[in-house]
Amino acid sequence: DFDVADLSKSQCLCDFYTYTANVLNYGIEFESDKCLQALQGRVYTPAFEKFELERFYLETGGDHWRIGWADDDNHCEWFGLACNANGFITKINLRNNNLTGIGSIYRLELPELTTLDLAENKLSGTVYSGVTLFLQKLVHIDISNNEFSGHAD
Repeated sequence: DFDVADLSKSQCLCDFYTYTANVLNYGIEFESDKCLQALQGRVYTPAFEKFELERFYLETGGDHWRIGWADDDNHCEWFGLACNANGFITKINLRNNNLTGIGSIYRLELPELTTLDLAENKLSGTVYSGVTLFLQKLVHIDISNNEFSGHAD
């Protein structure tokens, strides 16, 4: 399970408004560069990533996916995921798997992720350029054939 101790203490550098906006999913807004640096300096662990994936599963209607995720402790063995030797997620391929929800991909924090394929689902919301803020190693993203609006460069 996710342990609060897995989070970096640098998160506390964020002002209260920004931190609560991020945690409560009211959008990612930064009132200062220090807050952005603190969040980017967070210490990530496989346990934190598993927590992120469990949240993503719930936010995208995981109980109604065509192929869901088991309660297995090893998230690297879940459908559509691939991990590196250290247990960090490197690929997500959930194409045409009946994902639903609004804006779930904007909150994914998976710093080793290189490939994200969520095409041909029912995801919605506004696409904006910050979609990859916490996906710094991402080289391929496919979110086509969903119900998004907007434009991201």
